[in-house]
Amino acid sequence: MCAELDLKKLDQKMRSRLEWSDVEMLRSIITFADTQSWTVNLNHDSVDVDDISEILSSVEYITAHFRDPLLAVGTNLATIRDEVEEAVEYARKYLSIRSETCQTIWYKLHEAPDAQKWPNVLILAELIFSLPFSNGKVERIFSVMKIIKTDRRTNLHIDTLDNLLEIQMEGPPLSSFSATEAVHLWWDDCRTTRRVNQEARKPYKPRISSASQDETSEPDSVSLALSAGTTGFVVDMLTVVITVVIS
Repeated sequence: MCAELDLKKLDQKMRSRLEWSDVEMLRSIITFADTQSWTVNLNHDSVDVDDISEILSSVEYITAHFRDPLLAVGTNLATIRDEVEEAVEYARKYLSIRSETCQTIWYKLHEAPDAQKWPNVLILAELIFSLPFSNGKVERIFSVMKIIKTDRRTNLHIDTLDNLLEIQMEGPPLSSFSATEAVHLWWDDCRTTRRVNQEARKPYKPRISSASQDETSEPDSVSLALSAGTTGFVVDMLTVVITVVIS
């Protein structure tokens, strides 16, 4: 009996918190953005309007609600219905919409060779994926930033911090990361063990041995004195020898 009362109270609380929300908008967004729902009658060679009528209805509901911001960025609402048909047909034929996530499918639609056929659909998709459904992700980003930028890393550059946050929040799991490319980069291109992007050092000047330095260096005062003394002794000896020979 107590458990039943608790469930009723929980149901009332949840309904009271969701009274303000637009359930129809949430349903339309999910129908449009979740590409796995496009797999209905996947074996058809072409897209039938009745086949994707729910997707088209969802797009009409979304565009009517966000009409002003869409028009502000130059969206052509008159052609968006036909573009949805083109995008769904391309995804069904060439993409793995059954197994891949909606983020992957939308990325491939954005980078597809035929992407110029549905530019307004891509604008609508960007609007949908930019809607903040909660502030939970923002709070997680601040928590991760505190972990990355500690008191010992206060000089971390803003670009480096942004890259680390993006890897931490949006990057693939560590189990699927391959370090082969990073190892080759370190092995082939790095100049020191700590500075991967350091430029090559200038070549050192040729070293001169001590003997060569002695030969090329100028004689000091002591050497000059010794040389002068030796010269005087030789002159004296030659003088004696010559005197003896003459006498």
